[in-house]
Amino acid sequence: MRQELREGLAAIHNQRAVIAPESVARMIRALIVEGGGLPEVHQETGYH
Repeated sequence: MRQELREGLAAIHNQRAVIAPESVARMIRALIVEGGGLPEVHQETGYH
């Protein structure tokens, strides 16, 4: 899929767009999927 994106961007001479690596794509997917998100690893949140 990323190769297709690169080819499409090259076809329209778009050299500014950045395609995220797979690890970033997985993190974003985990955040937007229902029930997904980052784990709570701290007992308290915010500044003290």
